[in-house]
This record gives sequence, structure tokens and C-alpha cells, in this order.
Amino acid sequence: MTHLTRISRSNERVSSLRTAHPALRPAHLVVAGLFAAAVSAQAGFVTWSSAQTIGDDSDISTAGTLVVAHNLGTFGNASATVNGVTFTPFATSTTSNTLGDVTLSAATPILGNNTDFGEINPPFSLLSPGYQTLLQSGSFTTSAATPASISMTLAGLTPGAQYQFQWWAHESEVSSFNPLAPPPGLPATTATSGNSVTLERRGVSPGSVGQFALGVFTATSTSQSIDFSGSDTKTLLSAFQLRQIAAPAIPEPGTALFGVAMLGVAFRSVSKRRR
Repeated sequence: MTHLTRISRSNERVSSLRTAHPALRPAHLVVAGLFAAAVSAQAGFVTWSSAQTIGDDSDISTAGTLVVAHNLGTFGNASATVNGVTFTPFATSTTSNTLGDVTLSAATPILGNNTDFGEINPPFSLLSPGYQTLLQSGSFTTSAATPASISMTLAGLTPGAQYQFQWWAHESEVSSFNPLAPPPGLPATTATSGNSVTLERRGVSPGSVGQFALGVFTATSTSQSIDFSGSDTKTLLSAFQLRQIAAPAIPEPGTALFGVAMLGVAFRSVSKRRR
């Protein structure tokens, strides 16, 4: 038996032992496996609140620090300031629309309208002027059958930071209603990012208002995606804001980041033994 053959068979026996007895595996491999498992368990899913009916300016969250807030619509749309938060215009017209770190995309053009979703009747007419401006516009896809879903990508995030996402879906224009024959189910838009929440866009009479929801997630990368789908002939979004509510946590023993440090220690230990 040659020297090389003996070394090869010895390596095969060591590999077999490590497979059968995980405790014999090199420390750096064990730590790497634990770190990978910890990261994969921290998917950036959004935890949603229940849908809330639009009420007054206090609906608008001021938690943490504002990252971005947009009033959706088409070109020429106005800014709207509600509860101290300024929503700047975001015009949509094509299948892919980007403004700063936010992209809205769909299989069909995302259209916009700046005034059609408001109404002269209460309770919409009783909202503050700023809130009315925010809700009377919107961006949407439309189809006589199933409307295309809209995908929103939020970029420029800080991994490990916690964010709050708030969005609105509203339409109360008279043309949407037939008081004598309400639709079998109110028009709605659903947001999905791991978990889902559905907002009804109006009530059963002119002037009725839609809903909003809050979602919280921890960024696991520099971007987060949220998909929106409509229940009728439109997938409609009125406005949204993103706020950072917590900075990345400081790593402690037992966390995935501590595992990274231990991985470095294991590599140095192995390197010393090989010298």
C-alpha cells in the first residue's frame, strides 16, 4: 500500500466519523451551521395590525423617525401634510415607477388619478383638508377581470433595524356606488409580505371612507418587498409611509451576530493547529 493510498483511506475514515458523530466536526463548521440557521429563521415578514377605518388626522403614525412618505397619484399631484407628516407626490404611469428608494411595479401600467377618489359627502367631507388631499388621489392597476398585482420595493434599509409601514386604500367617488344594489362584497386591496392584511376601500354609500393598516418588520437586508392585490377590477393604493422605530440591536451572546464572532475564533484556532 503506498503512502498516498494510506492518507486517502485515513481521510475517508475521519470524514465518515464526522458524519456519524457531529461532535467530531471542526468547530468552525458547527458555528457556521448555527449561524446560517439563525439567519434563515429571521425572515423579514411584516406583522400587520388589523384594518382600521379612516377617522381623523390622528390615524397618521408619528412613531420613531420618518424614512419616506408618499401621496400616490399621477403627474401634478399635490403634497399633503397630515398630523405633522408631509406626504410628497409619487406619480405612476408605467409598469415600473421609481422615486428615490421606492419602486412600484406591475405586469400592466400603474395608472394614477389626483382627484377622483374624493367626495363631497360626509364622512369624507368632514376630514381635514390635508387628509382629503391625501385620500382623493391614488395609483392603481385595472382590468375587467382580475387586476394586476402591484409590487412595492423599499430599498436603502438598515439590516437589523425595525421599521413600521403604514398604508391607505380609499375610494369614495359617487360613480362607484349604486345605493339600490350594493356590490356583493366591498372592493378591497390586500397587502402581503409573508403575512397579509386586507383593507376595504369604501363603505356602502357615497362619502364613506376606506381603511388603513400598520405593519412592523425587522430588515434582514437593504430592501423589503410588499405585494398588493385587488378584489374587484382595481388594485388601488392611496398613500403610504415608512418609519424606522428601532435601531439594529447590539449583539449579545446567543445571537446570530455572536455566532459570527465565534466563527472567527474557530477559524483562528484551526489555523493555529495547522501551523
